[in-house]
Amino acid sequence: MSDSGSVTEDPIISQQEFKNAVKEWVSINDEIAEMRKVINAKNKRKNKLNEVIIAFMQQNDKAVCNLGTSGTLQMKTQKSTLALKRDQIEELLLKLNTDPKFAKETADFLNQNRTVREKPVLKRSTVVID
Repeated sequence: MSDSGSVTEDPIISQQEFKNAVKEWVSINDEIAEMRKVINAKNKRKNKLNEVIIAFMQQNDKAVCNLGTSGTLQMKTQKSTLALKRDQIEELLLKLNTDPKFAKETADFLNQNRTVREKPVLKRSTVVID
């Protein structure tokens, strides 16, 4: 089947076309792998720089950094709810009441009392501040 999705039979491919296709595929695959390595290294460096920038902005009580014609760098808080652990569930059930009549309330209670982790993150805006 061809890329267009037609049901007609594919043309017969010569051995040379097959070899060329395999060589190109391997070359593209290697290029992608190399690009991923570079991107991974850049992301690690960016994360280190995030820590430095966030620490400075927190120390100086700054939420926005004006980048001039490049927009802004904004420090925001990112919240993520952690998964419930068995010991935490047991503790929460003891606080509530384990009576089966309160099954819905128990589920609501557990959902409302999950641990929330907050972490400062940087967001870039391309909007220029005058």
